[in-house]
Amino acid sequence: MKYIFLGYLALYWTIWLHELGHSYMYKKYGCKKESFIKVKVPFTLFFSTPEPIDSEKAKSLNKKQIFYISIAGVMVNIVLGIICGLSLIIFPITSEANLILLYSFAVFNFTEAATYLVINNLSLASDMKGVADYNPKLRIPAFFIGLASIASIVYLLYTAPLTMAKPIAIIAVLIALSMSVGRIIFEKKQAAN
Repeated sequence: MKYIFLGYLALYWTIWLHELGHSYMYKKYGCKKESFIKVKVPFTLFFSTPEPIDSEKAKSLNKKQIFYISIAGVMVNIVLGIICGLSLIIFPITSEANLILLYSFAVFNFTEAATYLVINNLSLASDMKGVADYNPKLRIPAFFIGLASIASIVYLLYTAPLTMAKPIAIIAVLIALSMSVGRIIFEKKQAAN
């Protein structure tokens, strides 16, 4: 039960902070009237967005601004994954609940980043469209950063206590599949409309 609760908490924070990255950039470019910490992350976690935003102002953004908004969420995930991963290496953490939470949070942040930078980069969906529109050549380094995120996941799971590694790995695979496929389906529906 504690894996489910702590895993959900880690995943919710991962997604909320990802959306916060986008929201901060929208606020910076004048597309958000309210505080940038107000984002939409439903209990089910699906269809999370940096809303509310001023969509009329957002339509007037240039490609460079859209690029920064698009990549901001992934950058938040990478930075948080690195911070949590290093914390697990540097600091002796003995509490099982803290270990579950930190390993989950680190793995889920790298998983979120990897799904965008690898899978959605190949299928050109979601945030990666803003990257490709700005400079298609940036997809190549983004892909390799995504592979580095996957390597980080593997390392974290290898160093995690065995009782934690297996459930966290299973959840990470399910997250990667559901998020990637969900974004691709969403993009296809948007293109059809």
